[in-house]
Amino acid sequence: MKHQITKNSLILLSVIILFFYGCYTTTKLSSDNFAFLYSIDDTIKLETIIYNYSDSVSKLYLKIIYNKPVIENVQKDKFRINYKLYKSYKTAEIIDSSTFYDSFPLQKSKIIETDIKAKYPDNYLLEVSVTNIDTKNSYKTFTNIFKSSKIGYQSFLIKTEDDLPLFTNYTGENLKFRIFCKDSIPAELIVNYYYRNFPIALPPFAVSDKTSFDYIADSTFKIKLTDGKTDLITLAREGFYFFQLDDKTREGVALFRFYKNFPQIESYVQMLLPLRYLTTKKEFNDLLLQKDKKIAVENFWIEIAGNQSRAKSLIRKYYNRVQEANRLFTSYLEGWKSDRGLIYIIFGQPNIVFRMSDYERWIYGEAGNKLSIKFDFVKVNNPFTDNDYSLVKSPDYKEKWYHAVNYWRR
Repeated sequence: MKHQITKNSLILLSVIILFFYGCYTTTKLSSDNFAFLYSIDDTIKLETIIYNYSDSVSKLYLKIIYNKPVIENVQKDKFRINYKLYKSYKTAEIIDSSTFYDSFPLQKSKIIETDIKAKYPDNYLLEVSVTNIDTKNSYKTFTNIFKSSKIGYQSFLIKTEDDLPLFTNYTGENLKFRIFCKDSIPAELIVNYYYRNFPIALPPFAVSDKTSFDYIADSTFKIKLTDGKTDLITLAREGFYFFQLDDKTREGVALFRFYKNFPQIESYVQMLLPLRYLTTKKEFNDLLLQKDKKIAVENFWIEIAGNQSRAKSLIRKYYNRVQEANRLFTSYLEGWKSDRGLIYIIFGQPNIVFRMSDYERWIYGEAGNKLSIKFDFVKVNNPFTDNDYSLVKSPDYKEKWYHAVNYWRR
């Protein structure tokens, strides 16, 4: 009888293990917390770009950025770099994976290139993690691989004149770059130039009628392709440039030219504009009318802070968030002007972020807690960017919004 109980227990244990293993292997990535992607304090930040090199291979360019002051003559640290390829956020099933090691000093940045087995015409989700072997600190990022089109934005690779990949979707006024295209049957790229003055995000309770985008370009020109690459290019004017192989579609790669030194905030005019989120319409208009923007900005912060010490602390906190919003959420407009930028600046980094391929939910507080604040962002089908999300507005946010704004102004 004792033997029978043990045998039954083993059977039951096996069933339980199989059950939990099955649950584990079918867990959706969409149930994970992705809030770490929006951390402002990480020592190391990761940036990625994908270049669809062929029908079966996509190249991953990984930039590891040391987010602290550079230390001279620092000893090399050893890192484990790992990637996992998934079908989408809807599954945790790993299609392909690889691990390799590299040693380098923690200086300003390090760029690593590797091939990913991603086949046309499927789309994928790529997870990339970097772990310091000595400290055990690990950093992770996710990026989409779009192989359903051969002329989409990942069919282009942009490199600076130093032959380094451009990891941002924007350039500086003097930056020189080339565009590479592996399957460039046409001998030229068609470039549509647009200059648009887009409005900043409205509070989460305010709904406005969105006007449709006018796709008629301000100007159009062509750039020659030789052996799959252009000559060096600079973008002379602010605005955005849409490079295409076929202008009968809305597929191509866009580059944005904002003000000098973007995404940094380095002038008092640049400091003044994001104050719209903290001011009434009359207050903001009064700030705009003041001739000396330095005095206008400084007086605003001292007035709401009560003293210079707290003003300095608020200024540092607020504009760090503005700059981080520019880094994280820039699309067809500066990141601080976007819906996600608005919420990030006023409320800070969310505690929880749930992600799908076309959706994000931010939670301030705990999941399942009725007192927590939740914001839902829906991905916009925008031919110029993969980083455009629209907030689902609600009148229920009004009290929470003013409470958060008053926290800055108390």
